[in-house]
Amino acid sequence: MSWDLGGLALSSLLGTQVFIMIIKESCLVEIYTKNTDRFSVGMVFCQNKDCVIFKDINPQGKIIGYYVMQKNIISELNYDTEYLTKINKYMEYGETHPYSNWFSLKPVALNPEESLILQVLEYARDNNTIITVELTGKQELETCYVTDISHDKITLSCLDISNAKLLEEITVPIQDAVFI
Repeated sequence: MSWDLGGLALSSLLGTQVFIMIIKESCLVEIYTKNTDRFSVGMVFCQNKDCVIFKDINPQGKIIGYYVMQKNIISELNYDTEYLTKINKYMEYGETHPYSNWFSLKPVALNPEESLILQVLEYARDNNTIITVELTGKQELETCYVTDISHDKITLSCLDISNAKLLEEITVPIQDAVFI
């Protein structure tokens, strides 16, 4: 038995209820996580049963990056709001603007059958990209480089965001990365 709950599907299996999040693709969405007084705006780029990668859309309607998160940290999704209508109008205008391709993101090849978080971490390591990571049990986000991935652990070279100097190097289990 299954019910559509605005992007959430609730399945009943042998008397045990299991939540499976299915996020609508090809449309703007407000994404709320633990902090429900703030949200992000995005469009699904790729998803699997555990994670989703969104194209990050700024308040001017420009796609400015990608972020990946475990679906279990999503608390709410909104698809039809006045704010999203406004952002969509900005996006439509931006698509027709002659300079729209100047700042376009390179596509990233991903396999939805494999861990999306691991693929993003590998991409960041291979391209020496600075990322921001939310780790399970930590209050603060880490801004860092991924320096090593091995045996289900990642090594991060954490930066001081005020001056971009190296703070420390930490090694954590990959599954602790819930948002990048």
